[in-house]
Amino acid sequence: MLGASRALWHFAAVPAVLCAPQAQAASAQLVLAGNVPAHCTISGAAGTLSLGEASRGATGDVGNVAVTCNLVDVGPSITLSSANRGLKIDGGEQLIPYGLQWNLPGTTAFDAVTSTDGTVTAQLDAFAPGTAQSAHVIVNVSAAAASGKMAGTYRDVIVISISP
Repeated sequence: MLGASRALWHFAAVPAVLCAPQAQAASAQLVLAGNVPAHCTISGAAGTLSLGEASRGATGDVGNVAVTCNLVDVGPSITLSSANRGLKIDGGEQLIPYGLQWNLPGTTAFDAVTSTDGTVTAQLDAFAPGTAQSAHVIVNVSAAAASGKMAGTYRDVIVISISP
């Protein structure tokens, strides 16, 4: 009898195995996303430039200014701003105008910019992301512009800013 129950047990277990549901394959999708914000840098423009005795006319070599951006298909916007709209005498209101020559590739908008413009903005042509565009900047004060001005120290601050 023991043998018969053992056979019955094997026979009863087989249908349970055959009727069990088949395991189904499953998958999940994971999407990765990130963002690299547009940004630009400018270098070489900080410092103080002495024009010497402006009444004789003066030329100041600011030197090279480099702009680097990570933009694609469009160039940055670049702005030059004169804080005083000219070389302003310390403690007074008298101004000596000057010109700024800027030969940045992609724009001629800054050739002979005068300080009396106050602020000038231009859109640069697109250039390869991560590469620097370099320009040589020169400030010119004509002797005629300084003629008849009061004695003293004249100053201005030029701010060069870029934005993507």
